[in-house]
Amino acid sequence: MLYVLTIPENPGDLYALPAEVLDEIRRVLTADLDVRLEGPAKVGLFVYDNNTFIAESFLPYFSDIKIVVEKKNAGLVDLVSGEEISGQTVGERSIFAIKMEPTTYRVFQYS
Repeated sequence: MLYVLTIPENPGDLYALPAEVLDEIRRVLTADLDVRLEGPAKVGLFVYDNNTFIAESFLPYFSDIKIVVEKKNAGLVDLVSGEEISGQTVGERSIFAIKMEPTTYRVFQYS
């Protein structure tokens, strides 16, 4: 499948897109992955093949993101702290609300 994404003349303007627009772009571009990110610009998702991923905030302030796992009743563990994060099952996916500190990353594993 071929997608065409029209971007501003200045690629830096992508950071000004609303979170809802970015979420839709992320949903389409990560359709083949088991996990995706919802939230503001300047937050990245680095996915690995062993059910682990890193969420990194490049923002200078606290932010709230959602991690969406394409699996019903999935579990999510912060691998640094060992904290088990509770989520919500919506249809065939699990959604986890995560608070990100400024300019930090968090490492997770889902099951």
